[in-house]
Amino acid sequence: VEGLGRLLESPKQNVQLRAVDLVRTRGLPGLDSKLEQIANNSKAPDQTRISALAAIASHNPKLSDAQYQLLMSKLDPATDAILRQSAAQVLARSQPGKEQLLTLAHKYLPKSDPLTLSTVLECFRASNEQETGDALVAVLKRSPAALGTRGEGRLQSHFAQAPEATVKRAGPLCERLRG
Repeated sequence: VEGLGRLLESPKQNVQLRAVDLVRTRGLPGLDSKLEQIANNSKAPDQTRISALAAIASHNPKLSDAQYQLLMSKLDPATDAILRQSAAQVLARSQPGKEQLLTLAHKYLPKSDPLTLSTVLECFRASNEQETGDALVAVLKRSPAALGTRGEGRLQSHFAQAPEATVKRAGPLCERLRG
């Protein structure tokens, strides 16, 4: 792990990215402080930063506000498709708080392409807040293409923890998938 830690500090971007990817894919412990430094380094390439966040989120799904802002900013359709999907996957595996979910639903998801939107929706599963559930329903009502990627069972699972009022608002979406 010590040798890998030195590679994470490498000034060579390609070496650092490969080291981050190795830590991420192998789930190697004990390198979180170095991964945090990379993820929070605004001078590091976005792909390296997002890969570091993926490694962190795999065992610590609560990220900082700045880290969520970085990930959400990469959901823009103008962002490279691979980077955009990488950011979406990290968000899907994370556990954003209510404010981050609302920001996602109001500011970023309405502009997202169907594949990105479909991936990011996973982070809403654990929310039991009516406001976030209602925001998710509103996004899905405006995004029929993304709704079509869900399937009724998968869509219902997003609202399993939601209050009854939100489940009722999601009802027409489920009916649309049946019909």
